Amino acid sequence: MQQGVVDEQGFQCAFCMPGFVMAATGYLKTNSNPSRQELAHGISGNLCRCQDYDKILTAMMRGAEYMRKG
Repeated sequence: MQQGVVDEQGFQCAFCMPGFVMAATGYLKTNSNPSRQELAHGISGNLCRCQDYDKILTAMMRGAEYMRKG
């Protein structure tokens, strides 16, 4: 997951990053191959003060891809 964040430069200030990474990693334990909409719902409990949710979700999807490949 962290490599996906780095590769996609998923956060502006990174204040919210730990929460998003933990939420996405936890969600992927129940659904290892989510659609973008499913993952968005799975991490929806976290807030980003920079509000760049599209970029965050792109990074989380890349991280999910890496996690599936092992």
